Amino acid sequence: MNDGDRQDAKVPNRYSSSWKQSALDLVKGEYHIVHDGILTRRDFSLLFESDETRRRLPVETMKQINVYSDVQIAPSALSLLSKHGVRIAFFDLHGNLQGFYTPYEACNASEGLSRQYELCAQPSLRLEYAKEFERAAFRSMLATVKYYRKVGCRNIDPQIDAIEGLARQVGAAGSVNGLMLVEARARSSYYACFDAILEGSDFAFGARSKRPPKNEVNAMISFGNAILYNKLLQIIWRAGLDPKMGIVHSSRDRAASLHLDFADVFKPLVVDRVVFSLINRREVKRDRHFRGDEQATFLNDEGKRIIVERIEKKLSTQITAGGRHLSYSDFMALEVRKFRDAIFDGELYEPLRLR
Repeated sequence: MNDGDRQDAKVPNRYSSSWKQSALDLVKGEYHIVHDGILTRRDFSLLFESDETRRRLPVETMKQINVYSDVQIAPSALSLLSKHGVRIAFFDLHGNLQGFYTPYEACNASEGLSRQYELCAQPSLRLEYAKEFERAAFRSMLATVKYYRKVGCRNIDPQIDAIEGLARQVGAAGSVNGLMLVEARARSSYYACFDAILEGSDFAFGARSKRPPKNEVNAMISFGNAILYNKLLQIIWRAGLDPKMGIVHSSRDRAASLHLDFADVFKPLVVDRVVFSLINRREVKRDRHFRGDEQATFLNDEGKRIIVERIEKKLSTQITAGGRHLSYSDFMALEVRKFRDAIFDGELYEPLRLR
């Protein structure tokens, strides 16, 4: 089945034309480094050097650097980045988000932390917030699978019915753990639609697998999710919130969890749609953009570049939410601000609805 992906038609042209086949790309103030190299300071700018390129990077217009490869960073470069408040996100060679370098001044979230702690200390209020997150996540899953049913995907009606039935159970959940069990059952039905959506392609999904992903579809999803997590963590930091204090996802085993709450809302709309589109349009090839074996499969450098480019393009797509016309990036930032304002004002957070 071919994916028309009609919403992408509203993406500004600069995103499809700004990407070049090089070791380093700049999109909306973020540099993406996909090849090995060295990052040093040269006067009042940075210099990135690799076997393929030698390029100066002005820090004045830089928001963040995303490193998907082995890059040596000189202390003088870190000093300059700290002065300008620029973060660095590090991904391992498999595409998993590993951590951040964050300037000291950018870590001040004391007031937000206090309000988040007050919220999490009230189990009944936290549960109501968690239900709102889950309702939004269910709407996103349903919007995605119903779109593909509309454009011709067959044999997914039972899964859609199952997700809709589970969505009606959200309000009756008596605990966050109980709520997560309902969501897990819904995601199982959601994932059961994937092979039908990809029918006619050379790719098979099977089941969700990660750390490591077992096939090409899972490798694309995992890498796309890591990019989305990175974006949401940036937004959460800028909003003055502490990403360690999640509402639905709350665990001492994680360095951060709040971004996962928001990510569950946006993964079906952004990452999954990009993966389906790339496969159904035959823009990715099993023998060209991946590496690994039957035990573990990962994107190669060219495959990573394609996913980064298309995620950035999707995030710039104009949509309608809550009666407003905005991009997915703006939508995510607005949702985080709405959450922040709700906990600061003592009100219940209510996510926007897509038209």
